[in-house]
Amino acid sequence: MMTFRAKEILFCILVALSYVTAYNIGVSPWDPMVACDVGEVETNLNDGIFSGYSVDIIHELTRKIGWARSQYNITCFEWDDMLQALEDGQLDFLISGISITSSDALRFSFTQPEYLSGLRILVRNEPGKAQASRPFAFFDPFELTLWLVFLGTTLVLANIYWFFELSVGKESEVHMKYLMGFLDGWFYVLGGLVGEDPFIEIRTYMSRVVQFTYKFMITILVATYTGSVAGIIAASQPDAGITGPAGLAGLTVATSDLQDNIDALQNYGANVKAYSWGTNENGYAIVQLLKDGKVDAVALDQPFIDYVAANDCSLKAVGTTFNLQNYGPAFRNGSSSTPLYDAVNLVMIDMQISGFFEALAAKHFPDSSCSNPDEIEKFTFLQMYGLWIILAGAVFLSFFMLGVGILYQRRKSENHGKSLWELFHIAGFAMSEAADEDEDDDESPGKAEADAGTDTEQAARNLAAEEKIVRSLENRVDRLHEMVSQLVATFPAGPRGEMGSDIDIS
Repeated sequence: MMTFRAKEILFCILVALSYVTAYNIGVSPWDPMVACDVGEVETNLNDGIFSGYSVDIIHELTRKIGWARSQYNITCFEWDDMLQALEDGQLDFLISGISITSSDALRFSFTQPEYLSGLRILVRNEPGKAQASRPFAFFDPFELTLWLVFLGTTLVLANIYWFFELSVGKESEVHMKYLMGFLDGWFYVLGGLVGEDPFIEIRTYMSRVVQFTYKFMITILVATYTGSVAGIIAASQPDAGITGPAGLAGLTVATSDLQDNIDALQNYGANVKAYSWGTNENGYAIVQLLKDGKVDAVALDQPFIDYVAANDCSLKAVGTTFNLQNYGPAFRNGSSSTPLYDAVNLVMIDMQISGFFEALAAKHFPDSSCSNPDEIEKFTFLQMYGLWIILAGAVFLSFFMLGVGILYQRRKSENHGKSLWELFHIAGFAMSEAADEDEDDDESPGKAEADAGTDTEQAARNLAAEEKIVRSLENRVDRLHEMVSQLVATFPAGPRGEMGSDIDIS
C-alpha cells in the first residue's frame, strides 16, 4: 500500500489534473489483453464495450486516481496507428500489453510494469509427443490424496490386527508388545498389497472378517491401478517432441518481426520465419501456419500463446516462458516528469504491491481445459471412497462380534467377577482358531470308547493275519521235510561210516 508521503504527492497531482476535461487512453486489440473493435471509442456513455486484462487495469487505475468516468476515454487503434497517435500527441498514454524492449524504451517513457511476459512455444497437440521421461510416472494412476489415505488405512489396520490378536495371548503369532505387534500387523497388511504370503497367521475371526474385506478392496484397487499404469509409463517415454526452447534447434519456427524475438530464437538454433503482428488477425494467421504443418512451432508472447492453447485443443503450449519482457503503460518520450506520469506510476506501484495484477492474471489467463492425448485421468479418493465404507463396515462388524462375545462370556457362571480385560481374552480366545484346536484335543468319553472299540477290532484282525502267516510257514516246513526224506532214500545202503548210513533227518 502507498505510504502517507506518497498519498500526499498523489493528492497534489490530482488537484493539478482536475482541471483537464478528459484524458485519451489508447488500446489495440490482441487476445487476451484487449478486446475491442478498431475505431470505436469507449466513453461514459458506452462504458464496458471494451474488455481484457489491460482494459481492467485502465478502469482500476483511473478509479484509484480518482477520475470520474467522464474524465477519460478509451480509443481502439490498429497497433502501429496507436503508437503513432501517442507520438503525435493524440493520446495521453497507452495501456495495451506493450513490451518494454530496448528499442521501445528509447521511443517511449514507461511506468511501473503491469505484467512480466516473454516468448512461449506453441506446438501441435499430437499423441506420442507428451512429455519427457518421468521415472516415477507409475504413481500417476492415483492422486496424492488417494495414496495418503491408503497409507493411513494400512496403519489403522495394523493397529486393529494387533488389538484383536492380543485377545488370544500366547496363541497368537503377533507380538504382544505394541511396537513389535504393530509392525507385525503392518507388514501383514503390506504383504497383502503385493500378493506376498504372510509370514504370520491371524488367529481370531474378527481379524479374518477385516482381512477378507481388505483383500476385496485391494483387488479393486490393484485392478484399477494396473489398468492405467502401463499406458502412463508408455506415454512418459522420451520422444522427439518439443519440450522447450532447447528443442527448437534445426526446426522451423514462426514468430513476430520484433528483432528481440528473432535474435532469441536464433540463439537456440531455430530456423526463424518472422511475420508482421500488427493486428489480432496477424497473430491467428501465424498460428494457422502451425496448424497447416508449414512450420514446426510458433513462438509469440506468452499471454497470447496460453490463450490460444486454452481455446484450441489441437494445439498446446510447451516449456516455460523465455526471453522475458515486461509490459507497461507507455507515455510520449520525455513525459516522465509530468504530473500525469507521476500519478499513473504511483498507482501502478500500489497495484503491484496489493497483488492486483496477480489476481487479474488468474482471471484472464486461465489454465487450459484441454486434455493431453497421452494423459490418463487420475483416480481420486472421491471416486473410490465406497471401498472404505465397506471396510469400515467390516471393522464395525468385527468389534461388534467381540463385544457380543464379551457379553456372552460375562453371563457364564464361571466368569462372574472377572475383569473386562480377562473377559476380553476369554471372548477373543473363544472366537479364534486356537479354540477349535483345543476342541480337537478334548475328546468326549463316548468318542474315546468308540475309538477304543475300533482299536480292538483292528488288533483282532492283525492277530488273525499273523496266525495265517504262521500256518503257512509250518506247511512249507513240512513239505520241505518230506522232500529231504525222499532224497535220502534214494542213496544205497552201505557199511557204517559210508554215505547214507549215519544220516539223521529227524
